[in-house]
Amino acid sequence: MGQFLSKILVTAVAALIASYLLPGVHIKDSITAVILAVVLALLNNFVKPILIILTIPISILTLGLFLLVINIIIIKWAAQIVPGFSVDSWWYALLFSILLSLTTALYRQDRTNTRATDPNDPTRIFQTGSQRTNGYELGLNGFVTSKWSIAGGYAYQDAFISSATVSAIKGAQVALVPHHSFSLWNNYRVFPRLALGLGIIHRTDMFAAVDNAVVLPGYTRADAAVFFSITEKWRLQANLQNLFDTRYYVNADGNNNISPGAPRGARVALIARF
Repeated sequence: MGQFLSKILVTAVAALIASYLLPGVHIKDSITAVILAVVLALLNNFVKPILIILTIPISILTLGLFLLVINIIIIKWAAQIVPGFSVDSWWYALLFSILLSLTTALYRQDRTNTRATDPNDPTRIFQTGSQRTNGYELGLNGFVTSKWSIAGGYAYQDAFISSATVSAIKGAQVALVPHHSFSLWNNYRVFPRLALGLGIIHRTDMFAAVDNAVVLPGYTRADAAVFFSITEKWRLQANLQNLFDTRYYVNADGNNNISPGAPRGARVALIARF
């Protein structure tokens, strides 16, 4: 009971903050926010699972992204039920549902006396002056139903040389830092002992070295997994990496020493917990 009340209060506070940030979302007062949190808890536990079951084929094809549409429906329905709560459009309903379940971070990192691999000789290291990284991270983590959970994240990074040396010019992009990266993982418990996992990883292109002469292309990779609990302490796990055998490059030590990503592969493990 205490955990339920804590979740209601957290949702109510998050709803008030979201309504402050979004001009198209209106919550009359804090009492309305608490009532809204209770209604959303009921809809998410009793109505949402039905909608998810009815739309399983679409959800599989979209790797769970259709969940966003279901969230919009839940928010719009709550607006019809709770007096003092309104949403101007489906777009604001989507933003409101996302803000209720997001964790975010905005940061700037400055580093001095940094080093980098020589673009043409991976055995040599040289000074690159100082670096600055401006970044933003967005995370989504939660249960769609008692059986289906999702975890996703987006990151933006702009890493560059902020003071030049003879080896690296000011403004050059730091090697091996993509501007955009995204991941989404779905885990669905089919039976009490059996669960399936499906996810995607996306990354935009990045430079192989600090001279910015060679570009490693971006890629999208899909992975899958099967989990089977033999007992409470023993679990059998099978992972299928790079489901569609995508060709990609994951790392580089200079312009002439580039490492390709692993091809399609399977791994089976027996995991013991003590």
